[in-house]
Amino acid sequence: AAGAGNLEALTRLLDDGCDINERTAGWTALQMAVMLNQEAAAELLLERGADACIKNSVGITPTIMSAGNESLPLLRLLIDADAELDVAEPRTGRTAFHEACVKGNAGCAEALARAGCDTSLRDVDGKTGREYAEEAGHAAVLERLAALKRTEANRKKKEQKRRKKEQERLAAEEEEAEADTAKTDRACLLDTSPRPRAQRGSGV
Repeated sequence: AAGAGNLEALTRLLDDGCDINERTAGWTALQMAVMLNQEAAAELLLERGADACIKNSVGITPTIMSAGNESLPLLRLLIDADAELDVAEPRTGRTAFHEACVKGNAGCAEALARAGCDTSLRDVDGKTGREYAEEAGHAAVLERLAALKRTEANRKKKEQKRRKKEQERLAAEEEEAEADTAKTDRACLLDTSPRPRAQRGSGV
């Protein structure tokens, strides 16, 4: 039902209490939906609690599948469902980010990077996803990643400026508070200091 995108049959099965993560020939319903690009079925399964991190019989996660199939909508669904991003396929050591870069899928590569995947991971051949994109001449992927890097650098710079201003503001407030305290302490000392007594006039 999931692989065919039959939502009516899939809903009926789920309502009847079938195990949403049960494997059939090593594949879960969600994995089948993702592999066959059945976005609506995948969305329904995720809404009903399907595990987005389960690997199929050869160790591939739905996230890797969606990136390999160049399906950005499915990948976004999985990211929103808190799927693990950095799981590597056992045979090749490639992650979803590797797959997106190898296939030249700029949208998936950007989505994964924005979601916080580790873009520095290397596969069994010692290569990162970015290196595969460079070798294959996938300019769109490289441009998106470079733009993200610039955006992140600008964000960090702005955050540093904000923190510096905040520290300066707090220091000024602290200095002002110390000055007010010192002023108050001096006023109190003046109020409590002994005053000279008036001398009595001598009688004749």
